[in-house]
Amino acid sequence: MKKNFNNETKREFLEAWRTFGPSGNPEAVFSLLTACYTEEGREYHDTRHVSHCFHEFWHYNDTPFTGKNLSARKAAIVRLFAAFHDAVYDPHRTDSEERSARLAEGLLQLSGADESVVREVAELVRFTKYAAVPKTEMEKLVSDLDLCIFGTEQESFDWYENGIRKEYGFVPEAEFRAKRAKILQGFLDRPNIYFTKYFRDKYEAKARENLKRSVAKLTSQVK
Repeated sequence: MKKNFNNETKREFLEAWRTFGPSGNPEAVFSLLTACYTEEGREYHDTRHVSHCFHEFWHYNDTPFTGKNLSARKAAIVRLFAAFHDAVYDPHRTDSEERSARLAEGLLQLSGADESVVREVAELVRFTKYAAVPKTEMEKLVSDLDLCIFGTEQESFDWYENGIRKEYGFVPEAEFRAKRAKILQGFLDRPNIYFTKYFRDKYEAKARENLKRSVAKLTSQVK
């Protein structure tokens, strides 16, 4: 049985939503998002991934020792991004990011959010297609949040990799291994996996260790 969001994620989402004063029922929006992230077939891109993004952002932005503290507006936009960025997820298609962005746009517009907020949240969601290197500070931050799992301990990283394989269970094994190795090697080929100093310091070394191990495992079994 799929897990619902934890209370901290819900509280922070509602606070972010209310930062911009949109009308409507944010509880209903959160319920809709919960339904999205607990769909059958989600083995990694579920409530746990989103809650992990919220948790990492809390450590980045809200704990005193980091010295970050984005403006309330920017912090709320990052949290709304985290909530919506994988709301639509279909491994059989290539437009999940676009559809997630449109869902965010539609719900925020219906609730009367300022157009600049709608645009910024949707653009960050679209960015996670990762068709380009992040340029703005917000793009760098959300990219790092989305990829924090790379730098976690081996057990968590292996859970992530197993979850991805299950989500792409329809792909033949040899094809999956070849394509997955290419994707992960692409991250290793970057000068840095993480674009903010905070996350580089925290996760870069472990992420490279995890990715190298995974690529070696994938390629050793490609025939």
